[in-house]
Amino acid sequence: MPISRLLCATFATLILASGASAQQPGTATAMLKTADGKPGGTARFTDTSKGVMEIAVEAMGLTPGQHGMHVHQNPDCAPGPAADTGKIIPFGATGGHFDPMNTKNHSHPGDPKGHAGVLPMIKAGADGNAKATHTTRSLSVAAGKASVVGRSLVIHEKEDDFKSDPSGNSGGRVLCGLIEAAKPTGVAGR
Repeated sequence: MPISRLLCATFATLILASGASAQQPGTATAMLKTADGKPGGTARFTDTSKGVMEIAVEAMGLTPGQHGMHVHQNPDCAPGPAADTGKIIPFGATGGHFDPMNTKNHSHPGDPKGHAGVLPMIKAGADGNAKATHTTRSLSVAAGKASVVGRSLVIHEKEDDFKSDPSGNSGGRVLCGLIEAAKPTGVAGR
């Protein structure tokens, strides 16, 4: 075996033995589900080398049209009380929008004076399927105040108006997924 190949194989083995992931660092995922536990899509969160986080979402089973999409504070997709009425609602345990800067202001995506968890809307076609990709400097996968890991992603029933507090008048919560750090694959690169 050539020395360069032997060194690469040895290095990969050392990385895996140390517990480091062969998976791309700075990634997290969320498996979206309906309130009755049926699969509703996936989301992938990736920190890039340019200091931004990319979010790629695929959803299904939505009504056609625009839907508000937010990172919520709590990692719990159970029913819970609505902040405004106290009534138990689907995915109410997620709490409010993730607001690491404590702005207490629902605004448009990327507004430094608004909730960092407010994302652009996702648009479902006539078949109920939707895809969206978004980048942001307000959130990250990496540990820290703005980390999405240990939060939840919620897709709402209606369009977000990007102004009404606390939720953009986006209606009920129809899909939810816990945002978790991506698991190592255990496969070393060559």
